[in-house]
Amino acid sequence: MWISLDAVLLHEFILPHIFHRQPQEIIYHQSPEYLLKEYKKRNSGVIFFLKGVNKKHFLDICLNGELMPQKTTYFYPKVPSGLVIYKFSP
Repeated sequence: MWISLDAVLLHEFILPHIFHRQPQEIIYHQSPEYLLKEYKKRNSGVIFFLKGVNKKHFLDICLNGELMPQKTTYFYPKVPSGLVIYKFSP
């Protein structure tokens, strides 16, 4: 399930094999405006905009007991720190 995520394709195939980049060379940010500003400031680089994981895909991954890769679980709005989420059965 998680293998089909856009972030997995980017990190496993595109970045290492086409751009030859390591994870520490990459900037992650949720704001397109911030990334465009950084790109203009540096006057170089490549920007990838990835679509978010939809709710069904996310639930399928979780219910299969799979872990999602880093940088694929940015959720907004943020859940307050210390809040526990638990699905109660009716």
